[in-house]
Amino acid sequence: MIGAGPAGLSAALYLKRLNMRCIVIERYLPGGRLNEVPIVENLLGFGRVKGMDLAKKFLEHVMMEGIEIVFPDEVVDIKRSDRKWIITTREGRIYSAYAVIFATGMERVKFTIENEEKFMGKGVSYCAVCDGPLYRGKKVAVVGPDDKAVKEALYLSKMASEVSLVFEGEEAPSESLPDNVEVIMGRAVRIEGDDRVRRLVVKLPDGSTRLIEADAVFVARGEVPNTAILRRIGVELDERGFVKVDREQRTNVEGVFAAGDVTGRGLQIAIAMGDGAMAALSAYRYVAKVKMRRGR
Repeated sequence: MIGAGPAGLSAALYLKRLNMRCIVIERYLPGGRLNEVPIVENLLGFGRVKGMDLAKKFLEHVMMEGIEIVFPDEVVDIKRSDRKWIITTREGRIYSAYAVIFATGMERVKFTIENEEKFMGKGVSYCAVCDGPLYRGKKVAVVGPDDKAVKEALYLSKMASEVSLVFEGEEAPSESLPDNVEVIMGRAVRIEGDDRVRRLVVKLPDGSTRLIEADAVFVARGEVPNTAILRRIGVELDERGFVKVDREQRTNVEGVFAAGDVTGRGLQIAIAMGDGAMAALSAYRYVAKVKMRRGR
């Protein structure tokens, strides 16, 4: 299992109940993007719950079942050997499996601003909910082209003294914003500072530049499916870059399944969990057939 969001953890739980050994590899935190969601209100049986609390409940459930979760680690290579997949991680761990379920979700478009990578963890953030409280009473900037950036700015306005919303869309946001949020139409081109973020350089529509004082820069640009490693093994993607799967979550590559946001279907927790369950059932049937053919 690659990815420990709702889809990956749901698949792992089903496989465990089917008495199959499975290992979940997660490059960040179990729960995936749930850790960045302030409130979940539409998941049956939970009512109103914080995303981080929901992620914790999911993790506790699968750990109670004895499922092994490896994190933080990342799959860097996967190749076919006989009828098994050999998976290598960044930490040097090597696993072999008859079937692999990719529940890798989506990732933010990163490193589009000069020095963005340099200041990661030093004032550059991709999650206002996660890191906003660190900048209470300080000046922050939010960069993005759409409604996501507006929402991040609104959230930060409740704790930061000043919020500069560098809006990269074609038209200014129509939503009413608090007095401590300034909308600047333009494009963020460079982050400056010393041991941490101090300023953001913005290119304005007329070609001039503006320097914005900021203690943090929250990048709220778009997200893309996390499919780089899938491309390498020939998994078919659609025109948007999402993994193509059939009704049983099978890809075009034998023994490879996909579930959750990486397939682009629904982009909702409940749908991801259902996809994970279906992927687990399909993987179980596939492995049973492979073992039968091998006489094991």
